[in-house]
Amino acid sequence: MNGLAIATRNKPGRGLGRFIDWSEASAPAYAFVRPAARVDDLVVALRWLGILRGDWYTPLSIGGSTGQTFIGAMSTGTHGADFGEQPLCDAVLGLQVLTGPREVWVQAKPRAPIKTPGGAAFGRWAGCAGKPLVPVPEQAALRAGTVALGHAGVIAGALVELRRAGSRTQPEVMNERGVKRKWSSVLQDLAANGRRSTLFTAPPSPRPGEDGGAKPRYLELMPNPFTTPPTVWVVSRVAKPGDASQAGLKPHRKPLNAIGAFAQASVGHLGEAFETIVAGTRASGLTTSGVALSWAPSIEVMRLGIPGFLPSRSYEFCFPIDAKLPNGRSAYLWFADRCVQAARRHLARMVTTVRFTRPSKAPLAMQCFPNRVGLVAEVEVNFLRRFSSIGLDPSAQAALDFILLHPALGHADVRAHWGQEDTPSRLAHVSRYPRKKQWATGLRKIHGLTPTGNLPASWRSAYSEEIGVPGAFT
Repeated sequence: MNGLAIATRNKPGRGLGRFIDWSEASAPAYAFVRPAARVDDLVVALRWLGILRGDWYTPLSIGGSTGQTFIGAMSTGTHGADFGEQPLCDAVLGLQVLTGPREVWVQAKPRAPIKTPGGAAFGRWAGCAGKPLVPVPEQAALRAGTVALGHAGVIAGALVELRRAGSRTQPEVMNERGVKRKWSSVLQDLAANGRRSTLFTAPPSPRPGEDGGAKPRYLELMPNPFTTPPTVWVVSRVAKPGDASQAGLKPHRKPLNAIGAFAQASVGHLGEAFETIVAGTRASGLTTSGVALSWAPSIEVMRLGIPGFLPSRSYEFCFPIDAKLPNGRSAYLWFADRCVQAARRHLARMVTTVRFTRPSKAPLAMQCFPNRVGLVAEVEVNFLRRFSSIGLDPSAQAALDFILLHPALGHADVRAHWGQEDTPSRLAHVSRYPRKKQWATGLRKIHGLTPTGNLPASWRSAYSEEIGVPGAFT
Protein backbone atom coordinates (compact mmCIF):
# COMPACT_ATOMS: atom_id res chain seq x y z
CA MET A 1 0.00 0.00 0.00
CA ASN A 2 1.65 3.20 -1.16
CA GLY A 3 1.01 6.69 0.12
CA LEU A 4 1.07 9.66 -2.25
CA ALA A 5 1.92 13.09 -0.91
CA ILE A 6 1.16 16.13 -3.03
CA ALA A 7 2.51 19.51 -2.09
CA THR A 8 1.37 23.03 -2.90
CA ARG A 9 4.10 23.26 -5.51
CA ASN A 10 5.75 20.30 -7.16
CA LYS A 11 9.33 21.13 -6.29
CA PRO A 12 12.03 18.77 -5.01
CA GLY A 13 12.89 19.46 -1.42
CA ARG A 14 9.56 21.06 -0.56
CA GLY A 15 6.25 19.52 0.30
CA LEU A 16 4.82 16.49 1.98
CA GLY A 17 6.52 13.99 -0.30
CA ARG A 18 10.11 15.08 0.05
CA PHE A 19 11.39 12.22 2.21
CA ILE A 20 8.69 9.56 2.06
CA ASP A 21 10.03 6.04 1.95
CA TRP A 22 8.16 4.37 -0.88
CA SER A 23 9.27 0.87 0.03
CA GLU A 24 6.95 -1.81 1.40
CA ALA A 25 8.42 -1.25 4.84
CA SER A 26 6.42 1.96 5.18
CA ALA A 27 3.06 0.30 4.40
CA PRO A 28 1.98 -0.36 8.03
CA ALA A 29 2.09 3.37 8.74
CA TYR A 30 -0.91 3.88 6.50
CA ALA A 31 -2.77 0.61 7.03
CA PHE A 32 -5.22 1.93 9.64
CA VAL A 33 -6.95 4.28 7.18
CA ARG A 34 -9.98 2.71 5.57
CA PRO A 35 -9.91 2.59 1.74
CA ALA A 36 -13.04 4.60 0.95
CA ALA A 37 -12.93 8.03 2.56
CA ARG A 38 -15.94 10.22 1.84
CA VAL A 39 -16.26 13.96 1.47
CA ASP A 40 -18.33 14.06 4.64
CA ASP A 41 -15.52 12.49 6.68
CA LEU A 42 -13.16 15.38 6.18
CA VAL A 43 -15.91 17.96 6.30
CA VAL A 44 -16.76 16.78 9.80
CA ALA A 45 -13.13 17.15 10.80
CA LEU A 46 -12.93 20.63 9.28
CA ARG A 47 -16.08 21.67 11.10
CA TRP A 48 -14.66 20.35 14.35
CA LEU A 49 -11.72 22.71 13.88
CA GLY A 50 -14.11 25.59 13.23
CA ILE A 51 -12.98 25.92 9.61
CA LEU A 52 -16.24 25.11 7.84
CA ARG A 53 -19.70 26.25 8.82
CA GLY A 54 -23.09 25.20 7.52
CA ASP A 55 -23.50 22.40 5.03
CA TRP A 56 -20.70 20.98 2.90
CA TYR A 57 -21.61 23.26 0.01
CA THR A 58 -19.75 26.04 1.80
CA PRO A 59 -17.18 27.43 -0.65
CA LEU A 60 -13.78 25.93 -0.07
CA SER A 61 -10.54 27.58 -1.12
CA ILE A 62 -7.78 25.25 -2.25
CA GLY A 63 -4.13 26.17 -2.72
CA GLY A 64 -2.07 24.58 -5.44
CA SER A 65 -2.75 21.47 -7.51
CA THR A 66 -3.41 19.76 -4.20
CA GLY A 67 -6.91 21.15 -4.46
CA GLN A 68 -7.74 19.30 -7.62
CA THR A 69 -6.31 16.08 -6.21
CA PHE A 70 -8.25 16.50 -2.99
CA ILE A 71 -11.54 17.07 -4.78
CA GLY A 72 -10.95 14.17 -7.15
CA ALA A 73 -9.90 11.73 -4.47
CA MET A 74 -12.56 12.64 -1.95
CA SER A 75 -15.25 12.44 -4.61
CA THR A 76 -14.10 8.95 -5.61
CA GLY A 77 -13.17 10.43 -8.96
CA THR A 78 -9.80 10.80 -10.59
CA HIS A 79 -7.29 13.57 -10.85
CA GLY A 80 -7.63 13.95 -14.60
CA ALA A 81 -7.88 11.26 -17.26
CA ASP A 82 -11.22 9.62 -16.62
CA PHE A 83 -12.07 7.27 -19.44
CA GLY A 84 -14.14 4.88 -17.38
CA GLU A 85 -11.22 4.00 -15.12
CA GLN A 86 -11.21 3.37 -11.39
CA PRO A 87 -10.33 6.23 -9.02
CA LEU A 88 -6.67 7.05 -8.69
CA CYS A 89 -6.82 7.23 -4.90
CA ASP A 90 -8.35 4.94 -2.33
CA ALA A 91 -8.50 7.50 0.45
CA VAL A 92 -7.31 10.85 1.71
CA LEU A 93 -5.20 10.28 4.80
CA GLY A 94 -4.70 13.83 5.94
CA LEU A 95 -4.74 17.49 4.99
CA GLN A 96 -2.66 20.49 5.87
CA VAL A 97 -5.08 23.39 6.28
CA LEU A 98 -4.30 27.09 6.62
CA THR A 99 -6.77 29.23 8.54
CA GLY A 100 -5.51 32.77 8.62
CA PRO A 101 -2.21 32.67 10.53
CA ARG A 102 -2.59 29.03 11.62
CA GLU A 103 -1.55 25.82 9.94
CA VAL A 104 -3.41 22.70 11.07
CA TRP A 105 -2.95 19.05 10.26
CA VAL A 106 -6.26 17.19 9.84
CA GLN A 107 -6.55 13.42 9.62
CA ALA A 108 -9.56 11.65 8.20
CA LYS A 109 -9.51 9.03 10.97
CA PRO A 110 -7.38 10.36 13.83
CA ARG A 111 -7.18 7.11 15.77
CA ALA A 112 -3.41 7.36 15.81
CA PRO A 113 -1.02 9.91 14.35
CA ILE A 114 0.31 9.14 10.88
CA LYS A 115 4.00 8.45 11.21
CA THR A 116 6.76 9.08 8.74
CA PRO A 117 9.21 6.23 8.09
CA GLY A 118 11.53 7.97 10.53
CA GLY A 119 8.90 7.86 13.28
CA ALA A 120 7.99 11.55 13.39
CA ALA A 121 4.35 12.58 13.50
CA PHE A 122 3.39 13.46 9.96
CA GLY A 123 1.71 16.77 10.75
CA ARG A 124 4.64 18.06 12.75
CA TRP A 125 7.11 16.79 10.17
CA ALA A 126 5.19 18.47 7.36
CA GLY A 127 5.59 21.83 9.04
CA CYS A 128 2.16 22.32 10.58
CA ALA A 129 3.50 22.67 14.10
CA GLY A 130 6.62 24.62 13.32
CA LYS A 131 8.10 26.15 10.20
CA PRO A 132 5.31 26.92 7.69
CA LEU A 133 5.20 24.71 4.66
CA VAL A 134 3.80 27.39 2.37
CA PRO A 135 6.47 29.88 1.23
CA VAL A 136 6.09 33.42 2.53
CA PRO A 137 5.45 34.95 -0.94
CA GLU A 138 2.44 32.66 -1.36
CA GLN A 139 0.93 33.16 2.08
CA ALA A 140 -0.48 36.59 1.27
CA ALA A 141 -2.37 35.30 -1.75
CA LEU A 142 -3.68 32.28 0.11
CA ARG A 143 -4.84 34.38 3.03
CA ALA A 144 -6.56 36.77 0.68
CA GLY A 145 -8.53 33.78 -0.55
CA THR A 146 -9.53 32.74 2.95
CA VAL A 147 -10.75 36.24 3.75
CA ALA A 148 -12.80 36.40 0.56
CA LEU A 149 -14.36 33.02 1.29
CA GLY A 150 -15.26 33.87 4.86
CA HIS A 151 -12.19 32.20 6.36
CA ALA A 152 -13.21 28.80 5.07
CA GLY A 153 -9.62 27.61 5.08
CA VAL A 154 -7.00 26.82 2.48
CA ILE A 155 -5.76 23.30 1.85
CA ALA A 156 -2.01 23.53 1.36
CA GLY A 157 -1.21 19.82 1.22
CA ALA A 158 -2.94 16.46 1.09
CA LEU A 159 -1.73 12.98 1.84
CA VAL A 160 -3.69 10.41 -0.14
CA GLU A 161 -3.45 6.69 -0.58
CA LEU A 162 -2.83 5.29 -4.03
CA ARG A 163 -5.04 2.55 -5.35
CA ARG A 164 -3.76 -0.84 -4.26
CA ALA A 165 -1.75 -2.68 -6.88
CA GLY A 166 -3.91 -5.77 -6.48
CA SER A 167 -7.05 -3.93 -7.57
CA ARG A 168 -5.61 -2.74 -10.85
CA THR A 169 -6.33 -4.49 -14.10
CA GLN A 170 -3.69 -6.02 -16.32
CA PRO A 171 -4.16 -3.38 -19.04
CA GLU A 172 -3.41 -0.68 -16.48
CA VAL A 173 -0.17 -2.37 -15.45
CA MET A 174 0.81 -2.73 -19.08
CA ASN A 175 0.08 0.91 -19.73
CA GLU A 176 2.32 1.92 -16.87
CA ARG A 177 5.16 0.13 -18.60
CA GLY A 178 4.32 1.68 -21.94
CA VAL A 179 3.80 5.32 -21.07
CA LYS A 180 6.14 6.37 -23.89
CA ARG A 181 3.93 4.96 -26.61
CA LYS A 182 3.68 7.05 -29.75
CA TRP A 183 1.08 9.77 -29.86
CA SER A 184 -0.42 8.40 -33.07
CA SER A 185 -1.50 5.24 -31.27
CA VAL A 186 -2.75 7.31 -28.34
CA LEU A 187 -5.05 9.34 -30.57
CA GLN A 188 -6.24 6.24 -32.39
CA ASP A 189 -7.20 4.64 -29.10
CA LEU A 190 -8.92 7.83 -27.96
CA ALA A 191 -11.09 7.84 -31.06
CA ALA A 192 -11.74 4.10 -31.19
CA ASN A 193 -12.11 2.93 -27.62
CA GLY A 194 -14.16 5.73 -26.12
CA ARG A 195 -14.79 5.18 -22.44
CA ARG A 196 -13.00 1.85 -22.50
CA SER A 197 -9.65 3.54 -23.02
CA THR A 198 -7.05 2.60 -20.43
CA LEU A 199 -4.32 4.87 -21.68
CA PHE A 200 -4.14 7.34 -18.84
CA THR A 201 -4.22 5.63 -15.50
CA ALA A 202 -2.31 5.71 -12.23
CA PRO A 203 1.37 6.57 -12.73
CA PRO A 204 4.24 4.30 -11.71
CA SER A 205 5.27 4.58 -8.08
CA PRO A 206 8.14 7.04 -7.70
CA ARG A 207 11.56 6.18 -6.47
CA PRO A 208 12.37 6.94 -2.84
CA GLY A 209 12.55 10.67 -2.22
CA GLU A 210 11.22 11.72 -5.61
CA ASP A 211 8.28 13.99 -4.97
CA GLY A 212 7.99 14.88 -8.64
CA GLY A 213 7.70 11.26 -9.68
CA ALA A 214 4.37 10.97 -7.87
CA LYS A 215 2.65 13.57 -10.00
CA PRO A 216 -0.27 11.95 -11.84
CA ARG A 217 -0.31 11.86 -15.60
CA TYR A 218 -3.49 13.37 -16.94
CA LEU A 219 -5.03 15.03 -19.95
CA GLU A 220 -5.86 18.64 -20.54
CA LEU A 221 -7.96 19.38 -23.61
CA MET A 222 -7.95 22.80 -25.22
CA PRO A 223 -10.10 23.76 -28.23
CA ASN A 224 -8.81 25.85 -31.09
CA PRO A 225 -11.95 27.16 -32.81
CA PHE A 226 -10.03 28.88 -35.60
CA THR A 227 -9.09 25.76 -37.52
CA THR A 228 -11.23 23.83 -39.98
CA PRO A 229 -12.23 21.35 -38.77
CA PRO A 230 -11.92 22.52 -35.14
CA THR A 231 -8.80 21.26 -33.43
CA VAL A 232 -8.64 19.97 -29.89
CA TRP A 233 -5.17 20.02 -28.41
CA VAL A 234 -4.61 16.95 -26.24
CA VAL A 235 -2.07 17.79 -23.58
CA SER A 236 -0.54 15.13 -21.37
CA ARG A 237 1.32 16.27 -18.29
CA VAL A 238 4.00 13.90 -17.07
CA ALA A 239 6.25 14.38 -14.09
CA LYS A 240 9.90 14.21 -14.98
CA PRO A 241 11.77 12.89 -11.91
CA GLY A 242 14.81 14.87 -10.93
CA ASP A 243 14.00 17.90 -13.07
CA ALA A 244 13.61 20.91 -10.82
CA SER A 245 12.96 23.37 -13.64
CA GLN A 246 9.35 24.37 -14.35
CA ALA A 247 8.10 21.98 -11.67
CA GLY A 248 9.53 19.01 -13.53
CA LEU A 249 6.67 18.79 -16.02
CA LYS A 250 7.10 17.67 -19.59
CA PRO A 251 4.02 18.43 -21.69
CA HIS A 252 3.12 16.77 -24.95
CA ARG A 253 0.69 18.25 -27.45
CA LYS A 254 -0.98 16.81 -30.47
CA PRO A 255 -4.12 17.90 -32.32
CA LEU A 256 -7.21 15.75 -32.46
CA ASN A 257 -8.78 17.05 -35.65
CA ALA A 258 -12.36 15.95 -35.15
CA ILE A 259 -14.75 17.16 -32.48
CA GLY A 260 -16.80 14.02 -33.05
CA ALA A 261 -13.88 11.73 -32.26
CA PHE A 262 -13.12 13.74 -29.17
CA ALA A 263 -16.73 13.65 -28.02
CA GLN A 264 -16.79 9.90 -28.45
CA ALA A 265 -13.63 9.47 -26.43
CA SER A 266 -14.49 11.89 -23.63
CA VAL A 267 -16.79 11.31 -20.72
CA GLY A 268 -20.11 12.87 -19.81
CA HIS A 269 -20.97 15.91 -21.88
CA LEU A 270 -17.55 17.49 -22.34
CA GLY A 271 -17.78 17.00 -26.10
CA GLU A 272 -20.93 19.12 -26.22
CA ALA A 273 -19.29 21.74 -24.04
CA PHE A 274 -16.41 22.00 -26.51
CA GLU A 275 -18.80 22.38 -29.40
CA THR A 276 -20.38 25.23 -27.48
CA ILE A 277 -17.02 26.94 -27.09
CA VAL A 278 -16.15 26.46 -30.75
CA ALA A 279 -19.47 27.79 -32.02
CA GLY A 280 -19.53 30.69 -29.59
CA THR A 281 -16.01 31.76 -30.49
CA ARG A 282 -16.69 31.74 -34.20
CA ALA A 283 -19.89 33.70 -33.75
CA SER A 284 -18.23 36.30 -31.56
CA GLY A 285 -15.56 37.15 -34.13
CA LEU A 286 -12.93 37.51 -31.40
CA THR A 287 -9.73 37.48 -33.41
CA THR A 288 -6.59 39.58 -33.52
CA SER A 289 -4.68 39.32 -36.78
CA GLY A 290 -5.84 35.76 -37.16
CA VAL A 291 -4.79 34.79 -33.64
CA ALA A 292 -7.43 33.97 -31.06
CA LEU A 293 -7.88 36.34 -28.18
CA SER A 294 -6.81 34.92 -24.86
CA TRP A 295 -10.26 34.31 -23.49
CA ALA A 296 -10.86 30.58 -23.54
CA PRO A 297 -10.69 28.39 -20.46
CA SER A 298 -8.94 25.09 -20.51
CA ILE A 299 -11.01 22.10 -19.47
CA GLU A 300 -9.45 19.28 -17.52
CA VAL A 301 -10.82 15.80 -18.01
CA MET A 302 -11.64 15.31 -14.37
CA ARG A 303 -14.61 13.17 -13.45
CA LEU A 304 -15.81 13.93 -9.94
CA GLY A 305 -18.10 11.01 -9.29
CA ILE A 306 -20.61 13.05 -7.28
CA PRO A 307 -24.19 12.27 -8.37
CA GLY A 308 -25.78 15.32 -9.91
CA PHE A 309 -22.54 17.13 -10.70
CA LEU A 310 -20.93 17.73 -14.05
CA PRO A 311 -17.25 16.98 -14.59
CA SER A 312 -15.16 19.86 -13.36
CA ARG A 313 -14.58 22.78 -15.70
CA SER A 314 -11.44 24.66 -14.83
CA TYR A 315 -11.17 28.40 -15.50
CA GLU A 316 -7.63 29.74 -15.47
CA PHE A 317 -7.02 33.47 -15.38
CA CYS A 318 -3.60 34.90 -16.02
CA PHE A 319 -2.62 38.26 -14.56
CA PRO A 320 0.50 39.90 -16.06
CA ILE A 321 2.53 41.80 -13.50
CA ASP A 322 4.88 44.61 -14.41
CA ALA A 323 7.90 43.96 -12.23
CA LYS A 324 8.83 47.66 -12.38
CA LEU A 325 5.63 48.75 -10.70
CA PRO A 326 5.79 48.91 -6.90
CA ASN A 327 2.14 47.87 -6.60
CA GLY A 328 2.40 44.85 -8.89
CA ARG A 329 1.90 42.31 -6.11
CA SER A 330 -0.98 44.17 -4.53
CA ALA A 331 -2.64 44.37 -7.95
CA TYR A 332 -2.47 40.59 -8.20
CA LEU A 333 -3.94 40.16 -4.75
CA TRP A 334 -6.78 42.43 -5.82
CA PHE A 335 -7.22 40.27 -8.89
CA ALA A 336 -7.21 37.04 -6.87
CA ASP A 337 -9.73 38.50 -4.47
CA ARG A 338 -11.95 39.53 -7.39
CA CYS A 339 -11.96 35.99 -8.76
CA VAL A 340 -12.89 34.50 -5.40
CA GLN A 341 -15.56 37.11 -4.77
CA ALA A 342 -17.10 36.31 -8.13
CA ALA A 343 -17.27 32.64 -7.27
CA ARG A 344 -18.83 33.36 -3.91
CA ARG A 345 -21.31 35.90 -5.22
CA HIS A 346 -22.72 33.62 -7.89
CA LEU A 347 -22.33 30.26 -6.23
CA ALA A 348 -22.80 30.95 -2.56
CA ARG A 349 -23.67 27.38 -1.63
CA MET A 350 -21.56 25.46 -4.10
CA VAL A 351 -18.18 23.90 -3.53
CA THR A 352 -15.70 26.20 -5.25
CA THR A 353 -12.01 25.45 -5.47
CA VAL A 354 -9.60 28.28 -6.16
CA ARG A 355 -5.96 27.74 -7.07
CA PHE A 356 -3.50 30.58 -6.60
CA THR A 357 0.04 30.86 -7.90
CA ARG A 358 2.67 33.33 -6.91
CA PRO A 359 4.06 35.69 -9.54
CA SER A 360 6.60 33.83 -11.63
CA LYS A 361 7.95 33.33 -15.13
CA ALA A 362 6.58 29.80 -15.31
CA PRO A 363 4.97 28.67 -18.58
CA LEU A 364 1.35 29.59 -19.09
CA ALA A 365 -1.65 27.32 -19.35
CA MET A 366 -0.66 24.64 -16.86
CA GLN A 367 2.95 24.61 -18.12
CA CYS A 368 1.84 23.79 -21.65
CA PHE A 369 3.08 26.97 -23.31
CA PRO A 370 6.13 29.16 -22.85
CA ASN A 371 5.72 32.43 -21.04
CA ARG A 372 7.33 35.29 -22.90
CA VAL A 373 5.37 38.09 -21.30
CA GLY A 374 7.35 38.30 -18.07
CA LEU A 375 5.96 37.90 -14.60
CA VAL A 376 2.51 36.39 -14.44
CA ALA A 377 0.31 35.00 -11.71
CA GLU A 378 -2.63 32.68 -12.18
CA VAL A 379 -5.93 32.14 -10.44
CA GLU A 380 -7.83 28.97 -11.29
CA VAL A 381 -11.49 28.65 -10.37
CA ASN A 382 -13.33 25.32 -10.37
CA PHE A 383 -17.06 25.01 -9.90
CA LEU A 384 -18.68 21.77 -8.85
CA ARG A 385 -21.94 22.72 -10.47
CA ARG A 386 -25.15 20.87 -9.68
CA PHE A 387 -27.50 20.98 -12.62
CA SER A 388 -29.71 17.89 -12.59
CA SER A 389 -32.79 19.51 -11.02
CA ILE A 390 -32.75 22.43 -13.46
CA GLY A 391 -32.92 20.39 -16.62
CA LEU A 392 -30.35 22.49 -18.49
CA ASP A 393 -28.72 20.73 -21.37
CA PRO A 394 -24.90 20.75 -21.04
CA SER A 395 -24.39 23.23 -23.88
CA ALA A 396 -26.70 25.76 -22.24
CA GLN A 397 -24.92 25.10 -18.95
CA ALA A 398 -21.59 25.96 -20.56
CA ALA A 399 -23.08 29.17 -21.92
CA LEU A 400 -24.39 30.01 -18.47
CA ASP A 401 -20.89 29.59 -17.05
CA PHE A 402 -19.50 32.20 -19.40
CA ILE A 403 -22.35 34.65 -18.95
CA LEU A 404 -22.10 34.51 -15.16
CA LEU A 405 -18.36 34.58 -14.87
CA HIS A 406 -17.34 37.17 -17.44
CA PRO A 407 -19.22 40.24 -16.19
CA ALA A 408 -18.04 39.54 -12.66
CA LEU A 409 -14.45 39.82 -13.90
CA GLY A 410 -15.07 42.69 -16.28
CA HIS A 411 -12.57 45.16 -14.85
CA ALA A 412 -10.27 46.67 -17.46
CA ASP A 413 -7.17 45.31 -15.74
CA VAL A 414 -8.38 41.73 -15.58
CA ARG A 415 -6.82 39.41 -18.12
CA ALA A 416 -7.35 35.81 -19.14
CA HIS A 417 -5.10 33.59 -21.16
CA TRP A 418 -5.20 30.94 -23.76
CA GLY A 419 -1.91 29.62 -25.13
CA GLN A 420 -1.41 29.37 -28.86
CA GLU A 421 0.96 27.22 -30.91
CA ASP A 422 4.36 26.85 -29.34
CA THR A 423 6.49 28.40 -32.09
CA PRO A 424 9.11 31.15 -31.91
CA SER A 425 6.94 33.41 -34.07
CA ARG A 426 3.93 33.30 -31.76
CA LEU A 427 3.73 34.33 -28.16
CA ALA A 428 1.46 32.88 -25.54
CA HIS A 429 -0.88 35.81 -25.89
CA VAL A 430 -2.36 37.59 -22.90
CA SER A 431 -5.27 39.81 -23.94
CA ARG A 432 -8.20 41.63 -22.46
CA TYR A 433 -11.17 39.65 -21.37
CA PRO A 434 -14.18 39.93 -23.70
CA ARG A 435 -17.19 41.81 -22.40
CA LYS A 436 -20.53 40.33 -21.53
CA LYS A 437 -22.21 41.96 -24.56
CA GLN A 438 -19.80 40.28 -26.98
CA TRP A 439 -20.43 36.89 -25.45
CA ALA A 440 -24.18 37.37 -25.33
CA THR A 441 -24.24 38.22 -29.03
CA GLY A 442 -22.15 35.21 -29.94
CA LEU A 443 -24.12 32.70 -27.92
CA ARG A 444 -27.68 34.01 -28.33
CA LYS A 445 -28.62 32.05 -31.44
CA ILE A 446 -27.05 28.83 -30.17
CA HIS A 447 -28.78 28.50 -26.84
CA GLY A 448 -32.09 30.28 -27.26
CA LEU A 449 -31.02 33.24 -25.15
CA THR A 450 -33.19 36.32 -24.97
CA PRO A 451 -32.30 39.35 -27.15
CA THR A 452 -30.51 40.90 -24.18
CA GLY A 453 -28.24 37.89 -23.89
CA ASN A 454 -29.82 36.42 -20.78
CA LEU A 455 -31.13 32.93 -20.21
CA PRO A 456 -34.91 32.50 -20.27
CA ALA A 457 -36.65 33.57 -17.07
CA SER A 458 -37.65 30.02 -16.17
CA TRP A 459 -34.03 28.87 -16.30
CA ARG A 460 -32.78 31.85 -14.31
CA SER A 461 -35.42 31.31 -11.66
CA ALA A 462 -34.65 27.60 -11.38
CA TYR A 463 -30.93 28.24 -11.19
CA SER A 464 -31.35 30.91 -8.50
CA GLU A 465 -33.38 28.47 -6.45
CA GLU A 466 -30.85 25.70 -7.00
CA ILE A 467 -27.92 27.64 -5.58
CA GLY A 468 -29.99 28.93 -2.69
CA VAL A 469 -29.84 32.61 -3.66
CA PRO A 470 -33.38 33.71 -4.72
CA GLY A 471 -33.32 36.37 -7.41
CA ALA A 472 -29.60 36.01 -8.02
CA PHE A 473 -29.95 36.08 -11.79
CA THR A 474 -33.05 38.23 -12.23
